[in-house]
Amino acid sequence: MDNLKELKPQFENVKSYYKKAMIEYTTNGIVLYSYEVKIATIKDNKYQLHCDDNDLTRTTLRHLKEFLQQNKVYNGEKKNDFIKVLEK
Repeated sequence: MDNLKELKPQFENVKSYYKKAMIEYTTNGIVLYSYEVKIATIKDNKYQLHCDDNDLTRTTLRHLKEFLQQNKVYNGEKKNDFIKVLEK
């Protein structure tokens, strides 16, 4: 976790996540951390969740949605589409 960088909002209308959402580039993919909890990894345009439902707070879901959109795993069109992405 030495290689952490702040996830900067591009799709959500906020200035910053104030270092509550961080990303790490590893040989196993791009990893999202929200509030220091490992949430998801993206590799080869596929993602894997590393958390349970208790970790998916409203704010963490916002971080996850932003992370997936920036990495072109989710297009951000509809809420139901986001739910389908999470159910994969």
